[in-house]
Amino acid sequence: MVIQTLFYWGLYRAVRQFEQRSDPRFAVVLAGVYGLTLGVLGMWFAGHLGIVPYTVLTRHYVRFSVLMIIGTILWYLVASLWKSRFDSK
Repeated sequence: MVIQTLFYWGLYRAVRQFEQRSDPRFAVVLAGVYGLTLGVLGMWFAGHLGIVPYTVLTRHYVRFSVLMIIGTILWYLVASLWKSRFDSK
């Protein structure tokens, strides 16, 4: 519940920032951190509750985290290019 509340508060700030500056980068980073947090917590709970063997999850924590970080960085770069393209007009 705390994660959802922080995410919605962050999205509110991101929308305000986008309206003022046409800058979607904060929202991109926020969505990446949100996805990473929920993914890691979901894997932890699945292992803790016995839904998935914990040994399987330990191999995927790092892979998932690296994939989410790389994806967030790539989308941040796309958002930066998008912002610079519309700022130049």
